[in-house]
Amino acid sequence: MRAALRAEYSELLAECSVSGWSGERSLAIRRDAAAAAAKLIEHLPADVPDPSLGALPEGLMTFEWYRSPRRVVMVVPNANNGVDYAIVRGREIIHGSAPFFGSLPATVLSNIRRLAR
Repeated sequence: MRAALRAEYSELLAECSVSGWSGERSLAIRRDAAAAAAKLIEHLPADVPDPSLGALPEGLMTFEWYRSPRRVVMVVPNANNGVDYAIVRGREIIHGSAPFFGSLPATVLSNIRRLAR
């Protein structure tokens, strides 16, 4: 399950495995960030569509569910068993941090599911 997402994960790790992948100051994806991202992939509910994966210059991985510039959910897993998230709904922006022990916060999941409709 999630074979396409796992393939995208592997490609991103390969592309961003050395410092400078996106300019002089970008760090390679950190091992702990890669492990946290893999854990999130394994725990995504079956009814949630695959996100697009990305990398941040700080060495972190991003998960993005995008519908339009005004309908986006982004999640950044971290090595401290947590996730940071940002949700754009029209003019409203919701952001925060939450623990991650196998499931995303309810507000994040409900917004991802809304985007998929």
